[in-house]
Amino acid sequence: AGAYIVDENFVPCAPKEYPAEKDVAGKDVRIGVWVCECGINIGATVNVPEVAKYAETLPNVVYSTSTMYACAQDCLQAISEAISTYDLTRVVVASCTPRTHEPLFRVACREGGLNPYLFNMANIRDQCSWIHMHEPEAATKKAKDLVRMAIAKAALLEPLQGTKIPVTSAAAVIGGGITGMTTALDIAAQGVPVHLVEKEAVLGGQALKFRHKEDGIDTQDFVQDLVKKVNDNKLITVHLNAEIKDLPGFVGNFKLQLMDGTDEAVGAVILAIGAPAYQPTEYNYGTDAKVKTNIEVENEIADGKFNAKNVAFIQCVGSRNDKVSYCSRVCCTSSLRNAIAIKLADPTANVTIFHKDIRSYGFREEMYRKACEVGVTFLRYDEAAPLPAYDGNAVTAFDATLGADVSVPVDCVVLANGIAPAREEKEVIAKMLKIPISKDGFYFEAHQKLRPVDFATEGVYVAGLAHWPKHMDECIAQGSGAASRALTVISKEFLTSEGIVASVNETYCDGCGVCEGCCDYKAITIIETDGGLKSNVNAGLCKGCGCCVASCPSGAMEQKGFKNSQIIAEVDACLDFPVGGE
Repeated sequence: AGAYIVDENFVPCAPKEYPAEKDVAGKDVRIGVWVCECGINIGATVNVPEVAKYAETLPNVVYSTSTMYACAQDCLQAISEAISTYDLTRVVVASCTPRTHEPLFRVACREGGLNPYLFNMANIRDQCSWIHMHEPEAATKKAKDLVRMAIAKAALLEPLQGTKIPVTSAAAVIGGGITGMTTALDIAAQGVPVHLVEKEAVLGGQALKFRHKEDGIDTQDFVQDLVKKVNDNKLITVHLNAEIKDLPGFVGNFKLQLMDGTDEAVGAVILAIGAPAYQPTEYNYGTDAKVKTNIEVENEIADGKFNAKNVAFIQCVGSRNDKVSYCSRVCCTSSLRNAIAIKLADPTANVTIFHKDIRSYGFREEMYRKACEVGVTFLRYDEAAPLPAYDGNAVTAFDATLGADVSVPVDCVVLANGIAPAREEKEVIAKMLKIPISKDGFYFEAHQKLRPVDFATEGVYVAGLAHWPKHMDECIAQGSGAASRALTVISKEFLTSEGIVASVNETYCDGCGVCEGCCDYKAITIIETDGGLKSNVNAGLCKGCGCCVASCPSGAMEQKGFKNSQIIAEVDACLDFPVGGE
């Protein structure tokens, strides 16, 4: 991991310096507009030059232009320079989604000396060109409407400032398996203290049950090496037989509270909770000595105790069915590894793998080829066909290739059981941290591509089997990724909160508590003041969702960046009324 490349006493990069912010109070509103073609994403449907020319005619617009890619570095620089050249006090970009690109444009505004919250976006890609690609004229008209609305709101935007939040330089890693230990070591390598929490009496997690990784490395040696490194690291505090009581707080300022009374301040939380193997009930497992799981067979092979001659592997036991739809990813590789080991030990053994399809992705395809070379037989049955049947002496299935039932005599049936999500354990922590769980029982990341180890709850990260079934090497890689993301928070002395948060007008607030009850992020508390009970917003927890604003019966809650006057201006512009008109 990259954590080991630099010295633990590394000096973080100095904060970027920006020019002094332009004071726009009392000045005329001067808006600059950039309309993006986004290659063919927008330009192939919307007449972008026409939209840019139209923007010039709107109130307060002093500069308007079209561009091929607004997010390109040359355009970002042009935005920064235009703020000074045209004395702009607001900037509007009509392009794609603000979810991914708004931060880029905000930085460009700040580099031009403008408060980043004096910027607004019109999404003319997702909300226009993509959904009206066969109606260019209508799409162009709608793009004009969206731009007009964005400009109307921009004229009423106000400079906002985030709140400085002190950060606790420590991390909590929940789960002491391979993923958790890797994460803890990576963070500690940067000189940051780590609290590693494990519910069992020993570290190692599910890996303790395996004898070999998919690359052939002895799992037990690998795990014990990790355990030794963790125990020898003075920055890592290991909590064994530990159960989490609560994890209150927010990014940079969490409290790790355990049932044994431990109460530690941490700046970030990484969830590396493992997931157990599915315990099969199919095929008389547990009552028929011939029926075993892949893990049991792997251990018997390693101990030299496996001597069956006719072996059948049945794939997807407990997964890829009506109840559990997901693929556990590791089962096929495990069966291939065991099947190869059986054939290499006894070339006369008859080994058959019953499968819907073999998912030996990546370089694991070499293992499939090796299995074919040593004489392992593969029998594929259709997903729509009945599952392979076992009568105590033979396994029978419909061979999709032959188009007929095939019966294979066996003296050992190996079940490729998948990974169970341990939903109940995950749900307890999910409620504490306000993080989502998928219908399959695994944690949902914030964004599959843009934030693959993050949650919407800032300062909380996920890795390993807590996220989704995966191989050990993938768990290790994701653990290192989560450590890197956590270090972006806990390596700093302060964080600056988002400027677009809820605020309270205490004059109107009567302390009814409706807003507190509807806040999913626990950002609002009711406090006693000289004026009585009032709402109080924690800017570090607030996500600016606006639920409290919509629910407030007295109108005391206000959303910065989305004031009533700003929203009404957009509505007026949408209906083509004069801004602020009746």
